[in-house]
Amino acid sequence: MITIKDVLLIIGSTTTIVFAFVGYNKWKKELIGRLKYELARTILKELYSLRDSFKELRSTLILASEFPPGFNPKDNNEKESNRYIFTNRLKYFSKSYNSFLSILPEIEIEFEPELLKLIRELLSQITMYQFRLNEFIQLTGNTNNDEHYQELRRIIFNIGDDNPTTSEFMVLTEKIENKLKREIKKY
Repeated sequence: MITIKDVLLIIGSTTTIVFAFVGYNKWKKELIGRLKYELARTILKELYSLRDSFKELRSTLILASEFPPGFNPKDNNEKESNRYIFTNRLKYFSKSYNSFLSILPEIEIEFEPELLKLIRELLSQITMYQFRLNEFIQLTGNTNNDEHYQELRRIIFNIGDDNPTTSEFMVLTEKIENKLKREIKKY
C-alpha cells in the first residue's frame, strides 16, 4: 500500500527532475549565448583593427621614416621607393588581416551565412586592392601620366571623395558591424 510519505517522495523526485532539466536547458542557452557574445565582440575588435590598418596602408601621408635608408629624392627612383614603402606597410596590415582570417572558421560555424558572405566580400575587396597595388608598383615610373596609372594611384592612396574602394570597403564594414552589434544585443 502506498502511503502519503511515498506520494510526497514521488512528487518531490519528479519536481526535482523537472527543475534540474529546466535549469540545465537555461544553463546551456546561457553558455551558448555567452560564447556567441564573446565571439561577436572578438570579430568586431578584429574588424576595427583591419579597418584601421587598411586606412593606414592607403594613407597619402608618407613619413620620412618610411623611405628606404639612404633615400635621395633627387635620384627619383619612385618605383623602388613605393615598393619599399608598401612592403613595410603591408607587414603591419598583414598582422591584422591574418588575425581576422584566423576567426573565419568560427564565424562559419556560429553565425548565419549572410554574415560570412559579407566578410568574404570584404576580403575580396582587400585581395583586389593588393592586385591593384602590385600593378601600381609595376607601372610606377613608366607611365605616370597615363589615365589608368592615375586611377590606380587614386585607389591605392585613397585620393578623392568619390573613391569606390573606400566607399565599398566602408559600406561592407558598416554592414558587418551592424549585424554583429545586433547579435551582441541579443545577449
